[in-house]
Amino acid sequence: KRLLRQYVLRKNRVKQIKSLFIVWTGCIFTSCVKQGSPYVLDIPDKIETAKADRYQSVRVKGTCLFVIPPQGFVQAEKQNALTYNEALYIYFSEAEKQNVNHTIDVVLERLRQLYTYEKDGYWKIFELNGYKALATHLKCENEEAELSVIFGNQFYSAQVECRYPLAYPSLQEILLKSMLTVYVDTVFKELAIDDMAYYTIDLSGTDFKLAYYSNNTYIYTINGIDPTPGPHLDFSISVTTMPYDSPPEKMVKYIKDKTFYPYKIQKKIVNGYSGVEFYSEGSVSGKTAKAYSVIFGNGMTSLYVCGRIYNPERYNEFLPEFKRIIQTIRFKNK
Repeated sequence: KRLLRQYVLRKNRVKQIKSLFIVWTGCIFTSCVKQGSPYVLDIPDKIETAKADRYQSVRVKGTCLFVIPPQGFVQAEKQNALTYNEALYIYFSEAEKQNVNHTIDVVLERLRQLYTYEKDGYWKIFELNGYKALATHLKCENEEAELSVIFGNQFYSAQVECRYPLAYPSLQEILLKSMLTVYVDTVFKELAIDDMAYYTIDLSGTDFKLAYYSNNTYIYTINGIDPTPGPHLDFSISVTTMPYDSPPEKMVKYIKDKTFYPYKIQKKIVNGYSGVEFYSEGSVSGKTAKAYSVIFGNGMTSLYVCGRIYNPERYNEFLPEFKRIIQTIRFKNK
């Protein structure tokens, strides 16, 4: 806990402090410093979270994932994450219908292209609570490193990740020990879906139904069909809940490096709240697609609502419908 306090102080410290002093301070508060590469992890080939340990676990809101948190970490507000004083975060995500074998293969291919094994990155495949898993430890900018654990099966993938300052090597041990206690219990699926529903939406008079939920995002399609883009899907509506921030700032975060690129952006009052609307287009499966989006907030929660039309010929038909549905959205006190 003392080590975590030191990190929070460092986050708030004046940036002009010399990096050597930061490293020296980190050494004072660490019990030991590993020799050799700082990225190598000591992970057994097989890990099973004991049932006795599971009584110490907490469920991360918005997910079916449980973990024994490091001391001092609590649930982050309106995020699939645990945080220590809002200075350090451990993020959790999961996805159904996503084959973990494919996910791991893609990640490993990328790692081998960008990192030198054990020099500025480390990765290991192992078994975690009966699931195939991949742990990674990678060098990042700003003297930070990223820890990540991916696990799952043919029909499910989950990930736990965290960035931390390399100046505090014992912090890596604390974080990794916690991350390796993660397990999934799908009995809590309905509760996970409800956790982040800080809004209501009126879909009466339409055929839209909730088709998918993952990581604070709710996707609605006609009759709840599979929302994965393809010939079967003409359009979808998604609602993502987030901690409140001014709409312009949220807009920048959510349109940057996305599949859809905005061509018209303007401020707009959305359901009585200040917000931003933007029109965008992109390419999905080799075909042009268009989207209409708004971001607005009530001082406590921000909502990013996006209507995507994968069949451009029906754009003029469904744009008014998207706008009408957005007008029915109301914030919910939770």
